[in-house]
Amino acid sequence: MYAIALKIAVWVLGAAAVVFLSFGAARLVAKESGNALRVGGGIDLGVIEPFATVSADILVRNESVDWVHIEDLITTCGCVKAAMAADSVGPAQAATLRIVADASKAGGERFSQTVFLIARSATGRREQHRIQVTGQIDRSGDLRATPGRLYVVVPEGGEVVRTIELRGSEAGVATLPAEIEYSGANIVVRGDNRDGAIGLAKRTMSVVCRPDAAAGELVKGEIKIILAGEREVASVLPITLEVVKPIAPSPAALFVALTERGATVEVPFALHSFDGSTVRVESIGGDAPVRWRRTDPDSDDVILTFANDEWPTGISRDVIRAWTSQGDVVEVRLVIVRSTVETVGADSGEQPTDQP
Repeated sequence: MYAIALKIAVWVLGAAAVVFLSFGAARLVAKESGNALRVGGGIDLGVIEPFATVSADILVRNESVDWVHIEDLITTCGCVKAAMAADSVGPAQAATLRIVADASKAGGERFSQTVFLIARSATGRREQHRIQVTGQIDRSGDLRATPGRLYVVVPEGGEVVRTIELRGSEAGVATLPAEIEYSGANIVVRGDNRDGAIGLAKRTMSVVCRPDAAAGELVKGEIKIILAGEREVASVLPITLEVVKPIAPSPAALFVALTERGATVEVPFALHSFDGSTVRVESIGGDAPVRWRRTDPDSDDVILTFANDEWPTGISRDVIRAWTSQGDVVEVRLVIVRSTVETVGADSGEQPTDQP
């Protein structure tokens, strides 16, 4: 009786052992069919100061029965770096992944970047994990230039001064005076201090634009405001200078059509200075046959008169030169089209005929 019971017990235990071992093997196979590493979720760095460097740790756990090798750590921005103390994680062990974010190298107010962890197990299985790194950069204390960019119209050989206001909280401007770097456009920056640094009192700077360029050219450059304490670029101000003639004719070019012999065409004409005021015309000259008169003795505007007194017909291109009361000379492009229509037999008394 006892022998039979013993045999039954041995049989039951053996069957249970087979089931247990089979279940355990199936569990290991199922585990190894997925990722060996378990990586914590994303990281929220919270509110970050504009020039701050912050770090956070995340746990990387190996839940497999084999060693796992960390092949690479890739970030989507140079403002984020990732590193691990060891390049391998043993079975049932954990390692720390450190993520460092540099807010001074990030743009905008919302910080959102990704770290990719690439690993390979001893069996050759490759896996990739994605860690999202987010945060909010507090730019309320940033030093900002207003306006954020400059487009300045400058007369040829002259200069124009523009005032730039520096805005930011007390913390943002606490490190002033700052250094100024500018390139490209021919400009000079004046500050409140004699050495050209930005002063604390008015928080303004004057940009003197003196382009060494001819009329019609665009000169581009930029101003960098560098905080003295951090040696970081706090603001970049792009500048475009449009160089124009100090005195411009109105109209800038003339097209005159003379369709009948002896006909005349009158065109109003004026000169305007860079500031928009009218400049008095003292004389009109050049190769083109043109007469001029003032509309009123006290007026600066004149009337140009063109007459079709020349033969043959055709198109002529000339230049009118206008002299101002200051002795400046302004050239105006001129195109004259002359054409005449004669009546057949008008002088001989002959009658027109229908014959070709």
